[in-house]
Amino acid sequence: MKLFKLTLVMILSIAMLTGCGGGGSSNPVAPSNDDELKTNYPDVFNSYTTMQTALEDNSTEINSRMASFMSVIATPFYDVNDASKRADLETVTKSRLERYNVNTWSLLPFAHAKVDDNTVRVSTKMVLSVTLIPGKEGSGAGTYHFGDTSKGEPELVFTWVKEGDGKWRIKKGLPYRADELF
Repeated sequence: MKLFKLTLVMILSIAMLTGCGGGGSSNPVAPSNDDELKTNYPDVFNSYTTMQTALEDNSTEINSRMASFMSVIATPFYDVNDASKRADLETVTKSRLERYNVNTWSLLPFAHAKVDDNTVRVSTKMVLSVTLIPGKEGSGAGTYHFGDTSKGEPELVFTWVKEGDGKWRIKKGLPYRADELF
């Protein structure tokens, strides 16, 4: 009888560890908040909330949302091809906000590496879910996942720099073009 109970406990334990039964996550190594980033770079960590709030708040006027979002973008900002594209990022983002409701723009900074005193690279998990505003045109509605390489998602690393005014801003790594998102 004891052997039977021990066998059941072992089966249950294996099932829970592999995500079978009992609900919960089937990926025990999924990214979670980088607490060291939160402690050592609180301005960077808090900027994730600033960006998320700015883009998800569909009830706020677009220019206000854009001002908040762009406040955490460096000058210059570089695309994945190392071209200076800050103005392009702003134009494209504003155009999308005029055509889509942002249902979710979830950002999770889960790891970081200090490059120097003024540069930190942050591995980020991002989920973007948008729906087309009735009467508008566009083909990018849907939900997009980035950053959780354990699930086969594209790697997403934001390069943050401390600019001359002492504020941390994203210099590179934020996908925004259609060929990066859709």
